[in-house]
Amino acid sequence: MHNYGTVITWSTVSAPKPFGGIAENYSYKDAYQEERIPGENGSTAALILRLRKGDISFDSTATDESTDFLDLSSGAGITVSGLSAGVVICTEAVEKWTKGEAKNLALKATHYPNITGSGPAAGTLAANTPTQSGLIIHPNAKVIWGTTGLSHTAGNVESLTLTQKWEVKEHDNGMQYDAVRVENFERRINLDILCVGANPAPPALDSVLVVAGAPAHAGNMVVVNHEIKWAKGREKMFTVEAMWLASLAESED
Repeated sequence: MHNYGTVITWSTVSAPKPFGGIAENYSYKDAYQEERIPGENGSTAALILRLRKGDISFDSTATDESTDFLDLSSGAGITVSGLSAGVVICTEAVEKWTKGEAKNLALKATHYPNITGSGPAAGTLAANTPTQSGLIIHPNAKVIWGTTGLSHTAGNVESLTLTQKWEVKEHDNGMQYDAVRVENFERRINLDILCVGANPAPPALDSVLVVAGAPAHAGNMVVVNHEIKWAKGREKMFTVEAMWLASLAESED
């Protein structure tokens, strides 16, 4: 890439990358909470700026070099280049496989610049699972493509979204955040299945969802709802949601 004329920062080459892959977009919104003090005549007499924090969102296309996707079960703390002060807490991490598209990796996080100290950091997961075979042409890094390698007994996997989440409890001293606690970690799967065969049944409620070829952290998910969809001139479809709640096995601290 070459630049002519005014120097402009293009694309995501220099953007922070919380984990591997091809960075699609990154945003960081740094903001104070506003408190307005009304004056005697109805106008604002003073403006208090307090409780500063930054909201982060990041999307990436998965490649065979994306071996460091986040494992939030180990903790919520992550490192983002350019943010040296305070702590960064990842509240949501999402992997998504979709037929006919590249695998997507995404996160949402919050930066608390005034919090000192640290807590458990997020671990890592191999983001290039499941193993894919077939002819995939790649000049540099192999893109993880479609839903190849994923299957279910009821039919073809059209899409699979695997979400990890923490609930965040914030504490402040009135002017700034001084502590954050994360709790109730959960993993959740949203699955779209194109039905194959003679009118198959959907995965049963309160059963363990089994998707062949799915990564290990997609296991032990209990089906909490399913939807059966018919439409004129369209294939029969199932949408399935399953979850695993870590707090059921946690001890109180």
